[in-house]
Amino acid sequence: MKSVMTTFLHLSAITLSCWYSGSCAAEDVKVSLPEIYGLIQADAPGPYQKILAEASKRSGYSISENVYPIKRAIMTFMSGRSLAVVGLASEILRNVDSKNIVATYPLSVYKAFIFTRKGEPAISSMSQLNGKVVGITLGYEFNSVQWDKYQINLQHFSNEKYQFNRLYAGRVDAIVGFLPDWIPFLESLSYDPEFPIEVGYDYIIVWNNPKGRRFAEKISYALLHMKEDGTLKEIMGDRYMEFDYRPSEPYEWKPSLTQE
Repeated sequence: MKSVMTTFLHLSAITLSCWYSGSCAAEDVKVSLPEIYGLIQADAPGPYQKILAEASKRSGYSISENVYPIKRAIMTFMSGRSLAVVGLASEILRNVDSKNIVATYPLSVYKAFIFTRKGEPAISSMSQLNGKVVGITLGYEFNSVQWDKYQINLQHFSNEKYQFNRLYAGRVDAIVGFLPDWIPFLESLSYDPEFPIEVGYDYIIVWNNPKGRRFAEKISYALLHMKEDGTLKEIMGDRYMEFDYRPSEPYEWKPSLTQE
């Protein structure tokens, strides 16, 4: 309750400052959104887009968003054509010094697993994939996984939906996918919940410049308050995964001690 109240007071102080100064016209921020199955969609707002819209409204920002395939979303951010990109932290950090970015309070947590068709053995070790064909969405690399060591034939697909369909058509033996994205489809998949190949937060990644830091600070307090008042859970619905945010990296946003 204390943290909810302090967050509310912080946001209220921003609002009062706007009224007195008259300087709070909504600032526009360009955000690249990767198409993520069930979370970010080009044809209609997905849960992450709804979270971003609510957080931007609470923090006084106007968001100009564009949805791209994953690899293009990365390149759009990397080229500086957008101030921010949703998710993709591990992919961005392969190409950018962590000193040059700021990660906001998370929209969610994620876990990457290797999925097989329902009724087939769950993957509990990489050795099970020796000589197998594994589908992966273009833009994801998972460099921490030693694919070559096990003679795994990786096939890259343009999006997660196509990748999912290839699994059920028998064109690949397994696919790499994510929770919470695929929570609604778990009844048709096999996986070992004790064998994630990557675990992390889905933040908004912004460039570490004055505009980026200002945006990260305001949007993070909005997201924190949305976590505390249940808005994140309400928007995510069946895809909600409980998390306790514990920032440990220098680039991860941390609440000001004066606001705790």
